[in-house]
Amino acid sequence: MRTRPSLFVVSILSVFVASPCFAGVVAFNSPEGDTFMSAKQAADNAESAVHAVLVGPTEEEIALGIWSAIPQKTRALSIDVFENGVLINLSAEAAEGLDDATWETMQRQFLWTMRPFGLEERVKVLIDGREVTELLSPTGPTLYSAPTDEERASGRSVELGDVGLSGKRITLCPGHGHYWNGSGWYFERPFICGYEQEDMRNMRVSKYLRVHLENDGAYVQPTREFDMTRGTGPSGVPWWQESAYIYLKDQNYSCANVWANATGRCTDITGAGVTRLNDTIRAKPLASNNDDRGNTDILIDIHSNAYQGECYGTSCPTGTDGMYTDDGGHEPWAAQSISLAQKTQDGQIAAVQAAGFSYGHHGSTAALYGNFASTRMAQRPAALLEIGFHDSCTTDAPKINDPFFQDCGAWGIYNGVCQYFGNTPTYGLYDSEYISDTIPGAMVAGEVRTVQITFKNKSVRWDEAHAFRLGAVGDSDPFSATRHTIVGIIENNDTYTFSVQFAAPTTPGTYTTDWRMVRDMFAWFGQTLTKEVTVSGSGATATPTSTPTQTPLPDPRFYNALQNGGFENDFTNWVAGGSGATSYEILTSGAHSGIKACRFYRSTGAYATIYQNPNEVSGQTWRTSCWAYYIPGMTATEFGFKDQGGNTEASVPINTITWGFYSVDWLIADNIDSQAWGTGTQGVVIDDVRAGPASKMNWITDWIWNGTHDSGSKSTRLTTDYFAADGGEASILPAPGSVNGGRMWTATSRGDGFINLNETIGGSPTNCAAYAHIYVIADTAKSGVRLLAGSDDGVRVFLNGALIHNNDIDRSHDYFNPDTDAISGLSLNAGQNRLLVKVRQETGGFSLSARFCDINGNALSGLTYSLSPILVPTNTPTFTATWTPTHTPTWTSTQTHTPTITPSWTPSWTPTRTPSWTPTNTAIPTPTPVVTHNTAVENWMMLR
Repeated sequence: MRTRPSLFVVSILSVFVASPCFAGVVAFNSPEGDTFMSAKQAADNAESAVHAVLVGPTEEEIALGIWSAIPQKTRALSIDVFENGVLINLSAEAAEGLDDATWETMQRQFLWTMRPFGLEERVKVLIDGREVTELLSPTGPTLYSAPTDEERASGRSVELGDVGLSGKRITLCPGHGHYWNGSGWYFERPFICGYEQEDMRNMRVSKYLRVHLENDGAYVQPTREFDMTRGTGPSGVPWWQESAYIYLKDQNYSCANVWANATGRCTDITGAGVTRLNDTIRAKPLASNNDDRGNTDILIDIHSNAYQGECYGTSCPTGTDGMYTDDGGHEPWAAQSISLAQKTQDGQIAAVQAAGFSYGHHGSTAALYGNFASTRMAQRPAALLEIGFHDSCTTDAPKINDPFFQDCGAWGIYNGVCQYFGNTPTYGLYDSEYISDTIPGAMVAGEVRTVQITFKNKSVRWDEAHAFRLGAVGDSDPFSATRHTIVGIIENNDTYTFSVQFAAPTTPGTYTTDWRMVRDMFAWFGQTLTKEVTVSGSGATATPTSTPTQTPLPDPRFYNALQNGGFENDFTNWVAGGSGATSYEILTSGAHSGIKACRFYRSTGAYATIYQNPNEVSGQTWRTSCWAYYIPGMTATEFGFKDQGGNTEASVPINTITWGFYSVDWLIADNIDSQAWGTGTQGVVIDDVRAGPASKMNWITDWIWNGTHDSGSKSTRLTTDYFAADGGEASILPAPGSVNGGRMWTATSRGDGFINLNETIGGSPTNCAAYAHIYVIADTAKSGVRLLAGSDDGVRVFLNGALIHNNDIDRSHDYFNPDTDAISGLSLNAGQNRLLVKVRQETGGFSLSARFCDINGNALSGLTYSLSPILVPTNTPTFTATWTPTHTPTWTSTQTHTPTITPSWTPSWTPTRTPSWTPTNTAIPTPTPVVTHNTAVENWMMLR
């Protein structure tokens, strides 16, 4: 019998590869059955490693729950090692109780054991000289199969090389799902590295892939539910998380031939003591063979790999695997399957590398032989793609769980499918379609108006975190700034409308304005909008075409944002308070005693905010700090607090205050359960918000964050350098998607500058620390700068690598106020500056804010912010070339070349000659650049 626990644990489809420092480690399976482990048994060569696998775990390993899928009495009849693989022939005992799940586990044990010896490209296992297809239970008839190479050559089906993917039909399998294991419902893969199971990630990648395939005209036949809005499935999870056999039953596929082919149980989807894992393994390829809606040309199965549980550090395995089967019953499609696996694997890698990710193949660059059900039973070319290692926590896991990485990789797989069919994609990794605009054909000199420009996303998702923007072609435009950013996520097939302020030149004439989508630092892409605009009038004194009218400020409205719920109510429960038409109450009842913020809105979207933290004690009056700040576009003169009787509690002219805190008396009464004025002061009326200067507000609203980090004690958490292995906190140069300290940097944005890390990270982390980073771009060098920061709890701040502030303080529960910490006497360099903020968290609130200002609290002009580094050479290199013709005259040419982007470049230029002859036989010397550059950042490039 096999040395393993009950068959009804969560079953295994892969095992652990040995760490490179244990080149001869033998691969067995973990006690959990769905987290994998290598036994530390050394093997000197491939033959001894095979025998060690057959011997099984040691007594000590068995005591730890480590087990083997191979029966104990199994022997190796022969072991044939060749250049890049091995053929292992096992004795007949290996076939005892053999099923699909056991076979795939056995095969992966040998695959991982052979990897350290460089033999992973082809690990083939026979049992008593027989193919596994002969030993497993039969799969039943195939009603539809794709043509073989010979049949295609004779004219059957659609020929390779057609335009696009129109007419191509693809079975798409999103890996694992939720299934019955004989005693209960389980996912086939666990949570690991803090991310959701592979079962869900496979679906997310597959959804991106399906969109790319269908956009190019392909028909996609799924083997799991792609609609994430469909309700709960029969196993109790959302339909999109159900396993393939459950979905295919729901889609009326044949029981015997597809969804219950292994067990034959057609009356239910469970069964005491009966695992349905073998049903779901078989259901995917058998669905492609028995789909009465039509034949498919290829099958693609999406997965991710496993190592040995949560693995940290650079020694963990990384990269993709593409797998195929080319023998047994699948032999007619052998060459096609190898081509499909290789091209889709290569396509994914090329796409994510082009998108800025450091990524590659795992081990050999060739696709691997993998005798798995989806690539063996499908009667058509088939590939199983392992997109990375979900348990390599510091290398692959952050990437393969990043939606942008997933989408780019999916586009690369689509590109590989096109290459397989002999075509090229009809749209690129980045692509856009111009939809509409409101740019006028004529303007008056000096006129200012807002225009709309709409583009449609035709490829991978856009967002500001990855620098997708509307750009002025040539990085100049006579009417507007050259970059306009995106708010939110714009998925494939979505449109986005940019609101762009156009200011007509003061000199009359006809001007060209042209716009195109760009991913800064990478590429311009898609269609270009080009328009001619005629500017008339006499420059800045021209008369506007219409007289601007001032829109009156609408009545104030306030809403409650509850303490931990994070919701903003939908305006339906607002009620008027006090006697004035513009007075509205903020209730602080028992149910709402955790109110944290109230915002004032108007029709243009401008708002003012008050952050307040009333103590959660009923029946007492408490003085609480409130934070008010100004948003550009408001036209107010006073910010006031009034009680029920209209008496002013606090009233401060906005245009004269130093922005910060205000104190207000609150009476939190017992059991207030209606939004109406009762006896006593139960709320605060905020009234008369009309004006304020824009120079008073400059909170940083966009950051990238990294965390959480939970090692160290409370006393050392703030001072522990979690980036020490990457060069230290003072030297990092992060960007969205990069990794430091084993955690990926992720973009976050909040318009009011209050970064709530509980909301950003999700949940309420405790006893940890997190980082936030931003690049501050200054138009000129600045001195006498002040940085105002707020945090909950302690805070540590670095500017350009120098520690400028450390305040290891505890804040009270959910306490947060901005500008509590002031750091003065700072300087900013002209160009790029690095701001790193580290916040220590114990329990409760987890927040930060920061802004640069002058000594009086006024915002600094000339500052912009970037999530990624934007670099220029530190000086202008000069080159001199001298040569002598074979006859007089002799002359020297000196030219100056100014690079626009990268410090590393080769100049190419031709001096202007006065003589009307061609010098002969004397080569022009190669000029030597005189250039100073920052080697730590020279790999960042801006492509315009």
